[in-house]
Amino acid sequence: MPKTRVLIYGDSILLAGVQTLLQPTAGIELVTSAPDVVVFDVAKTTPQEITDLFDDLPSVRLIALDGATQSARVIQEQTHALLVAQDLADLILFTIQPRMLLVR
Repeated sequence: MPKTRVLIYGDSILLAGVQTLLQPTAGIELVTSAPDVVVFDVAKTTPQEITDLFDDLPSVRLIALDGATQSARVIQEQTHALLVAQDLADLILFTIQPRMLLVR
């Protein structure tokens, strides 16, 4: 079974602890390129850096760690074509309640 390739993005005490925790974990390989998952510290990462990660690694899942709230958020990019204003309205409604999206 292939290992999940994990990139630790950034430099913080939180990420150093995560790296130490993940190194001996079966099924996980820490890498410096071509990851399946990128783990980062929200306190040390700018919104522009997150956008750049999506641009550079569009199919990768991001895991945002927040040491202040002791939580993690998994973020996966989903790109949607917005041809007309109604497309944006449909996307917003779908994000809130998937059943509200009307098929045209």
